[in-house]
Amino acid sequence: MTKFNSKLVVKYSTVFGFTKKFDETELQVIDKSTWAKILARLNHLARNRKNYTPDQVLKEWFSSENTEYSKAVYEKIKVGYGPLGFGPNDLTLISIWSNLSLYDKVLKSKGNESTSLKGNTSEKNLFEIYLALNEEFAEGSNKIADELNIKDYTYPIDYLARTTITTLITYNDLVHLSPVELLISHFIKAYYCFMFLEEGKHNDLVALFLKPYGVTSWQEYLKHLLPIMNAAVIQKDDSGLYYFNIENSADPAKTKILFEHLALNQEESYPIKPDFLHARASPLFKTEENRYLIMDPVLTVNRLYNSIFFELLRIAEANSYLNPKYASFFSLYTFDFIEKFLSYSLLNKIYNKTQCYKLSGQEIKKKFSVESEPDYYVRKGNKVFLFEVKGSIVTGIAKQSFSYLKIEKELKSKYLFDEKDKQNKAIRQLVERIITLFEGKAKYDEAANARTIRIFPILLVSEIALTTPATNFLLNQWFKAGVDKNDLLRNNKHRICDLVIIDLDTLILYSQVFEENNNLLETMILKYYAAVAQKKIRPAKGIEFNEQFITMQMQKSFIPFSDFLRDELKIKAPDIFIEFGKDLLK
Repeated sequence: MTKFNSKLVVKYSTVFGFTKKFDETELQVIDKSTWAKILARLNHLARNRKNYTPDQVLKEWFSSENTEYSKAVYEKIKVGYGPLGFGPNDLTLISIWSNLSLYDKVLKSKGNESTSLKGNTSEKNLFEIYLALNEEFAEGSNKIADELNIKDYTYPIDYLARTTITTLITYNDLVHLSPVELLISHFIKAYYCFMFLEEGKHNDLVALFLKPYGVTSWQEYLKHLLPIMNAAVIQKDDSGLYYFNIENSADPAKTKILFEHLALNQEESYPIKPDFLHARASPLFKTEENRYLIMDPVLTVNRLYNSIFFELLRIAEANSYLNPKYASFFSLYTFDFIEKFLSYSLLNKIYNKTQCYKLSGQEIKKKFSVESEPDYYVRKGNKVFLFEVKGSIVTGIAKQSFSYLKIEKELKSKYLFDEKDKQNKAIRQLVERIITLFEGKAKYDEAANARTIRIFPILLVSEIALTTPATNFLLNQWFKAGVDKNDLLRNNKHRICDLVIIDLDTLILYSQVFEENNNLLETMILKYYAAVAQKKIRPAKGIEFNEQFITMQMQKSFIPFSDFLRDELKIKAPDIFIEFGKDLLK
């Protein structure tokens, strides 16, 4: 079972005895190109070193000339954290959050053309700059404790859930999937996106998109894009310094055009500002003409896919006279593509070979003139799988606030109830659909027995932040509170299962497996219920029954469905991806 990384981040003040505020002017002692190499290496270490202890970090960070300094720092770490109850193995020095925050600050800084730090001094200065940035993360974590008081909660698990979400949501979307998994899911999303535009008769938009690249079809465009994405995830050695040279590509001229139009070294005008804005916009750092350093494979694959959307957004808004919907392309993309076309395509694929009674929301509205329809409805005997699909995005400001109250407010407005528009959102909509079914008023399935059906409520989302550990636990609490407010549902809640959140990337990765095994999705959901159920468990012989053991047991209830699946099943790349790979090999 997936475990939480609950290690404490080592900060400057605990090691050296006084606080050192991060000073951005210190970044200028190193040129941006050197910073890029340092941070690419740090990202590699953060992602690939398991149980990377402080002593291991120090040995790799410092040369033999700084051995005494390194030993002194290690002793300071033990002395500083020992009285707090933390040994060196309970701590971490290198984190993705600090790496990306530092890269973001480097990109925003004025920079320097040369490095003024030299030799042994540079190792010490860089280390202290890094610990000062760790201090910012630690201060954010302290804000959580200041805002939330465990005494305000009847059950400790509710307090732990809220602190867990607030801490981990800050970087969860950047560690949710491996680079290879991202490559597969993002490539398939790009494939479906072009299919959506083609089937929706947006050929003029596609033609404008393809024109600069010198290709005649979106299929050809993807074939040029895939090798670049593939290069980002292949690690040839343990250096963390991987370069992409345009001149080595199969078609350098077209690849150069692709890089220029992907705008990999420019900040985008995001419709909703994300966190690590500059880092996300520049995952490839140009070191010389035609040569790029891959700063981080996850950032790179994310950016390569997102650039398709941003380029389409730019073209659509500049040519809104072609179609009124192009003036608000962001809504067209999130609602018509994500919430309808993509989710319908995946669910139709998964249930294609089953004997289940299934309808998309679009079919329900068209055939039965129902205005308050589920987004996707599946019934197998007396089991009903009720899907609500949402393409809502959680802002970077909320994710990096280190404030549960701000995060909760945004999650509620997008997934529970929008106070501004006075509209029920996904969770309350699920409750409404269940009431309709239990009252026997679902015109779209009159064969369903309102007295015996059992409901499996599923929230299908594009927002990776909702896969943050403990988020499913929290949203399920809101769902159950909604059930308890209705007499009919409260009296029949034994027939209503817990809410399960599934992200679209995970559904894409397992779509082939679920299609080939008719009952597998249902089986995995049932096993997930059992895995996260709160149980009274005594420790095995030799394990102490203490706060740490209790915390570990509570954390098992926080595991997201996506992580549970990865522990249970192997991913099988969908046929779409395999077929394109075969074409490339030809």
